[in-house]
Amino acid sequence: MFDAIGNSFGIIGFKPDGTIIDANDSFLRLMGYGAADIIGRHHRIFVTVTERDSAAYGEFWQRLRGGAFCSGEFRRIAKSGHDVWLRASYVPVRNRAGKVARVVKVALDITAEKRAAAENESILNAIERSQAVIKFALDGTILEANDNFLRVMGYARDEIVGRKHSMFATPAYAASREYQAFWERLRQGEFIAGDFERVGKGGRHVWLQATYNPVYDAEGKV
Repeated sequence: MFDAIGNSFGIIGFKPDGTIIDANDSFLRLMGYGAADIIGRHHRIFVTVTERDSAAYGEFWQRLRGGAFCSGEFRRIAKSGHDVWLRASYVPVRNRAGKVARVVKVALDITAEKRAAAENESILNAIERSQAVIKFALDGTILEANDNFLRVMGYARDEIVGRKHSMFATPAYAASREYQAFWERLRQGEFIAGDFERVGKGGRHVWLQATYNPVYDAEGKV
């Protein structure tokens, strides 16, 4: 079991002051170091100068020396100088006298995950800047809209948030079975694209080439 953990996770041990004691092959490969490059050096070789010199970094090690467990996502620096993102736990290990004798870090590389998230965020930001975007609850209640959408439809944000999508439809369409079916399809997760006639502020008719994209949560529900 421990071999399997060592193959999957980077593991490194420190003295309570942050001096590196040992590291497994997975950790060394991940960070691009040989064992001789890091043993006897301080954990600070893995962090930026700004973080190293910060009060928060000193407090981080003070908490570990005090026996506090610490876990989260951490940006670290590989030998090459490139960022490595780790989902890691720092675990203080006590001796028989109850004092912290060492700190063991168990880490999983999430760099690719972080890069993908950053890329997706950049794409979404580009869409936000260039497209009219509006978000709805499953019942059609308006949750938010960006400035592009508000300009196109002639509304201020506080005039639409909390109201229903039907405010943008003609009365006849909003009352139709077709409109009810439209929202039922969205609630079922169907992607809908096309040219849509909508009604802006003051009754002005606006034609939109648009897509309605159901968004799923972690459990696969819209």
